[in-house]
Amino acid sequence: MSTTLARINATGAACLLLYSTLALAGCNGFNPIGGVQDALRATAPEEMVEMATDRYDADRRRRGFAKLAEASFGGEAPYVALYRAGATDDDPTVRAICIMALGLHGGPEDGPVLVRHLGHHNKLLRWEAARALGRIHYPDSVLPLTRVLNDDEDADVRQAAARALGQYRRTIVFDALTRALDDPDHGVAAAAQSSLKTLTGRDKGPDRREWVAWREEVGANRIFEEAATYQWHPYRPPTRWWEHWEYLVPPFTGPDSPEPRMPRGWDQEEGEAGERRSPISTAPHHIHIAPHHR
Repeated sequence: MSTTLARINATGAACLLLYSTLALAGCNGFNPIGGVQDALRATAPEEMVEMATDRYDADRRRRGFAKLAEASFGGEAPYVALYRAGATDDDPTVRAICIMALGLHGGPEDGPVLVRHLGHHNKLLRWEAARALGRIHYPDSVLPLTRVLNDDEDADVRQAAARALGQYRRTIVFDALTRALDDPDHGVAAAAQSSLKTLTGRDKGPDRREWVAWREEVGANRIFEEAATYQWHPYRPPTRWWEHWEYLVPPFTGPDSPEPRMPRGWDQEEGEAGERRSPISTAPHHIHIAPHHR
């Protein structure tokens, strides 16, 4: 009993000290507990949709789409339809969020839209499109992705293309990735080497000449015999200080859980596009997208 009372008293004292510290910090204009309040305030799906369809405020649309994309229900058909509509938004940051959402929740049928954005003048859109193409299996993206890998001026876009190409066991992909080993940006070269390891099951290092010599040795028709299964790794936001207390904020359960995933449309047995994903419903969902006026 005395041990229990001691623990209760210690916990109470710690809570009182924390409350006092936060209260004093708030008096100085800094409110660290605001993040906890934001985390505890649940946003209803209807509010998210209302934000995402606000024709006058691009910031609200962006935040609404971001909330929908990371919600546990964000992959349901009505919301995927909403992302597709948002991928034509006049604001590039809103459009980028929707492209990201299609990578998380869309499928091969969204491939043409993503490929089209690989050539956009806005590098944020090109980057999100390349990342999204690494999360869905769309074979028609191979040539556009190799062009991006070889020619895009932005290193982040090239790096995303190198990662996305790791799912395609084709000699043209092998050649593009080996050329990318000489990329002046280390991140691009490292991504190309990682994709080569996935495609071949071998690690010949960062020297392009080693990979070319190995291909000549074994023959082009055998370089993918020991290929590993392609998976993409979701981003997990850094843990904030209050999230260590699970009785304050529930554990992270959004779609970007840390476990690696297969790209949508990928058939693991055949290594090509399959029909294992659930079809997107065409039932009416009563979500109206108002045109944006600029």
